[in-house]
Amino acid sequence: MGGWIAVRERRRVHVLLGFGAGVLLGASFFDLLPEALMAAARQGWSNRATLALPVLGFLLFYGADRFLETHICPTGECEAEARRRIAKMSAVGLIAHSALDGASIAAATLVSWRIGLIVRCSW
Repeated sequence: MGGWIAVRERRRVHVLLGFGAGVLLGASFFDLLPEALMAAARQGWSNRATLALPVLGFLLFYGADRFLETHICPTGECEAEARRRIAKMSAVGLIAHSALDGASIAAATLVSWRIGLIVRCSW
């Protein structure tokens, strides 16, 4: 459904990307992070160390994006080409991620259809 909307509304795809990013961040920080804090506390981790990990992960991906853009387009005059190459690499990463998702769902379904359903619905 999202892909169909993105193709249909090409002029407003930036709004859709922003919405998707907001949903992803909202799910991470309002749903997953409190659970991570509780699990880390049971293991003896401090809240400070647990909260530093998402920040470090963000900085790692941000730095990788800037590094790749600089090395693809060192003069800074071919930004569109650099963005296209990064988009292609992102698409390959998304395909690999989806393939691993599918493999985990398939493996869980081989054990039991109930476990496969749990793995499929646990996003």
